This record gives sequence, C-alpha cells and structure tokens, in this order.
Amino acid sequence: EGDLIGGGLLLGLGLAALAGASVVAGIAFERRQLAERPETAMIEAFEAAALADDLALAANIGWVAGGAVVLAGAIWLIVAMTQGPPDGPEAARARLRF
Repeated sequence: EGDLIGGGLLLGLGLAALAGASVVAGIAFERRQLAERPETAMIEAFEAAALADDLALAANIGWVAGGAVVLAGAIWLIVAMTQGPPDGPEAARARLRF
C-alpha cells in the first residue's frame, strides 16, 4: 500500500515537472518569435533572443529531470505491484513505507 502511494506520488511529481517544462518551452518559443519579427527593435530582439535561449535550456533540463522522475516512479510502481508480501520481520524492515 505505502509502496504504491510512494510510486504514484513520484510518477505524479514527474508528470507535473514535464508539464511545467512544457509551459516554459512555450514561453521560450513565443520570445523567439518576438525576436525574429522584422518590426521588433534591435535591442528588444537581442533581449528576447537571450531570454528565449535561457528558457529553452531550462525547459530541456525540466524535460530530462521530469522524464527521469516519471521513469523512477513507473519502475517503483511496477516493482511494488509485482512484489509479493514480505515474509517475516526481516523482510518487513527492508521495505520502504510512508
């Protein structure tokens, strides 16, 4: 029971990180489009391009980290669902419980 909750929480946290990274990527895309418009002043275009690059990097890091957390949560859930009940007090102490 506790293992399923922990794995589910980890999976949900990873999905939230992926969603947040996607929002940041959307903002980066919008800033990049602003920088590439011909009517955008040069200094504003440089600032928007620099911000777009920084946000794109943050989004990429968020996607990688979120994906890793989703994978860890999925593995945790798979192991928790396929693992039988513990045998004796030694096995009970080795399990992670919340």
